[in-house]
Amino acid sequence: GNATDVQAVGDALWISGIHGRRLERLDPELGVVVAWTDRVRAVAFVDGEPWATVEGGLVTLDPDTLQRTGAVPMRGVETDQLVAAAGRLWAYGGTSDGTLLYAVLPDGG
Repeated sequence: GNATDVQAVGDALWISGIHGRRLERLDPELGVVVAWTDRVRAVAFVDGEPWATVEGGLVTLDPDTLQRTGAVPMRGVETDQLVAAAGRLWAYGGTSDGTLLYAVLPDGG
């Protein structure tokens, strides 16, 4: 399936949006996927920590296992794009009121 984003972070390639909802971490030296998780649309990094968009909000992920380690609920928001800039995470997504851009502080604010 098609991916929506590929990023080089640390010593890995992060491929998100595969089939619309999968995140993979690839070891570029070995050329193999070393971790993956489903139900993720996009990923961004704050101080090397991966954050991801999922149904119902944002989650933090363990960078090695991709297991969820925390969450910021965003009820009623369907986010499909995420970027880190200016000390915030910026989530772009739709609500019943239309498409909006949300600023989220990485500490959960």
